[in-house]
Amino acid sequence: MEIDDKLISYLETLSYISLTEAEKAHLITDLQSIIKNMSGLSALDTQGVSEISQPFSHVNSFREDDVVVQSFERSLILKNAKTKNNKNNKNNEMFVVPRAWN
Repeated sequence: MEIDDKLISYLETLSYISLTEAEKAHLITDLQSIIKNMSGLSALDTQGVSEISQPFSHVNSFREDDVVVQSFERSLILKNAKTKNNKNNKNNEMFVVPRAWN
């Protein structure tokens, strides 16, 4: 892949940025270096190596969807909610907080 002024101008348009001539020259050098380093990967022998989407073998262990469990005692959590008057502000179901917008 050839990194030239035309490609840099295209990338500027895609990115909604404007670069100075010095920045363009620096970017051309950097991109050429990246392409050169990445092309070295094609020399690697990957025959027999399976494709992976992530390097970790851990599988997420979620609960079954039809199993409902209570994680915390709601009354214990809500008893810590205070209002300006130092009264419990639990509304028996949720924290009551000031509106975040008008």
